[in-house]
Amino acid sequence: MPIGHSSTDRGGAGISFAARRPIEVTLNDEVMAAVEGWRQAHGLSNQSEALGELVRLGLMSEIGRIYRMATSARDAALSGLFASPGDADDAEAASRFGPLQPRL
Repeated sequence: MPIGHSSTDRGGAGISFAARRPIEVTLNDEVMAAVEGWRQAHGLSNQSEALGELVRLGLMSEIGRIYRMATSARDAALSGLFASPGDADDAEAASRFGPLQPRL
């Protein structure tokens, strides 16, 4: 069962755990030892379940990173809609062309 999910909540974020497909993965001993330690620490029944959960957690982490990056870029773009009078370039532009207005 995925960490943080009840036995009835098998999807979480639209991911279905009902249909599983076998894949072959080659990992070195160091990674396998880390997976095994993680599996035991989280009480999962087998390495396949542990690897599936680690992949899911990694994907969710990456999605979160991309979301934070996108919202940061959006916030930066929105803050650029209004010029700050303390900026040297803005002050020069204001003296040549008048006060700056929001770009809408």
